[in-house]
Amino acid sequence: VLDNFQGEAEEINQFNGWFSYALLLQRCQEMGYYHCLMDLLDERQFTHNEMRDFYLLLFGACKVRMLSNPQSDWKEFMSCITTILEQG
Repeated sequence: VLDNFQGEAEEINQFNGWFSYALLLQRCQEMGYYHCLMDLLDERQFTHNEMRDFYLLLFGACKVRMLSNPQSDWKEFMSCITTILEQG
C-alpha cells in the first residue's frame, strides 16, 4: 500500500536516507508504475548493486554505463554519481 507523499518519504528515509524521494516518483507509483526496486525502497536498505540498478532505473543506461562496481570501488562509484547529478 502506497502512503501519502510525506509518509512514503519518511519510510524511505528510515532505510535509504541517501535518497531524496521526489513527488514525481510518488505520482508515477500512484498511476500504477511498478518496479521491484521502487517497492523495496521503503522496505529495507539497498545493497550496493541495488543502488547501482536504481540509478540505472532513474537515469538510464546511457548515463549509468560509466558507473564502477560499487562493491569493488565505492569511492569511484560515488564520484560517478556526483558527476551524473551535476550534469543534470
